[in-house]
Amino acid sequence: MPENERPRERALRYGLSALSNRELLAIVIRHGNKQGSALVIADRILKESKGLVNLARMTLEQLTRIKGLKQAKGLELLACLELGRRMSCEACFQKDVIADFDTLVQWLKLEIGLKQQELFLAVYLDVRNQILHHEILFKGTLDHSLVHPREIFQRALQVSGARLIVVHNHPSGNPEPSPQDILITERLVEIGQLMNIELLDHVIVAPDRAFSFRQAGLLD
Repeated sequence: MPENERPRERALRYGLSALSNRELLAIVIRHGNKQGSALVIADRILKESKGLVNLARMTLEQLTRIKGLKQAKGLELLACLELGRRMSCEACFQKDVIADFDTLVQWLKLEIGLKQQELFLAVYLDVRNQILHHEILFKGTLDHSLVHPREIFQRALQVSGARLIVVHNHPSGNPEPSPQDILITERLVEIGQLMNIELLDHVIVAPDRAFSFRQAGLLD
């Protein structure tokens, strides 16, 4: 490959933002092997994952099944993805997450939107809508027997939370709320009013989309 077409040299000359997804992956992979060049292996990764969104859902075992991708490189790739998730998380702290709602949603997509199992996350806020604590409280399909408001609000008291955002994911990829989701939200709103811990939002996330009860006017 001509030197001026190599991903590393193009990054140095034009910046990382000018590179394609395959070129960025090739930089992480660094070197090819007998099974193909770094760009060829990058193409196989994108083909197997069907895009970057699904790449973040892959396990090390799934990555190492790709021809030419060894365990060490697979681990480096997952480490890059994990750093991106943590950067997104840190960007939410020390901010009013309602005023900067897009940043919050971006983090939530990375935090649980990519998971294959349904998870219920509570985000506890102070009076300035800044994050005090966040925690996955329940796992599995949401229903009355699983989501216990007592545990949600008990944790709020323990961390001195003044306000609350609850989040869960839809592994199907469709973030539209089910009747069960709406019913659970209504219960949490009522209990929050009794305890003076306001439910500011219920967010449903998928890998590339999100639904906000607050923005949809369903918390009135």
